[in-house]
Amino acid sequence: GGYDGVFCTHVLAAMILTSALQKEKISLCSAFVATDYSCTPGVNGTDLDLYFIPHPSLTEDFLSAGIDEEKLRPYGIPVRAAFAPVADKRHAKVSVGLSPECRHLLVVCGSMGCGPVAEILRMIVPSLPPAWEITVVCGTNEELRRVLKQEYAFQSRVHIRGFEQNMPGLLAASDLFLTKPGGLSTSEAMAAAVPMVFVNAVAGCESGNLRYFTNQGMAVSGDTPREVAGACIGLMNHPSR
Repeated sequence: GGYDGVFCTHVLAAMILTSALQKEKISLCSAFVATDYSCTPGVNGTDLDLYFIPHPSLTEDFLSAGIDEEKLRPYGIPVRAAFAPVADKRHAKVSVGLSPECRHLLVVCGSMGCGPVAEILRMIVPSLPPAWEITVVCGTNEELRRVLKQEYAFQSRVHIRGFEQNMPGLLAASDLFLTKPGGLSTSEAMAAAVPMVFVNAVAGCESGNLRYFTNQGMAVSGDTPREVAGACIGLMNHPSR
């Protein structure tokens, strides 16, 4: 296609590109951009020019996968500048329709609204501390949105949304973020300086993300929906944590 370089953000694409370069003798700059805080399974089946990894602590994992150290670039995971921390959180809350006085829990479980979101909410909402509000982003999961809209129709402090374009605004307005540990959403929350509670709804590479952020003290989690809900309530009741 006349390209000078191809950067792959998924390991399958990196494997296909490796095969194409070996078979067709194409001359271009090739790179893999890791979007999880672990060495993705399948990386050992790639051979590209550069590997952009999230953190120097992952160097040994990539070396064990057969990647030459001189190819590694521990530059982090790039996110939009719109996710930078805001100076005025009160204004950020007003801009998304919240009271500037409230504390805000943002609940997102991927673009498909996966995981036991409804179950966890049923444990959190009855214990909602004073002055806290909750926004739930259901993504493309219209069934979840319909059920939650109906269930919390008379609960003024619970706000149900569908697929959301303004994630920078919602994160800027948040004091706590309940989410599955996807590589990009966790990076956005880290950039926005919002602490996280994880529900391990997908596992796989996301389990590595969970371990990375909990080990760094940026997040907590639980093995069951009840434990996840309890982690949220514990942090909501003790903001200094």
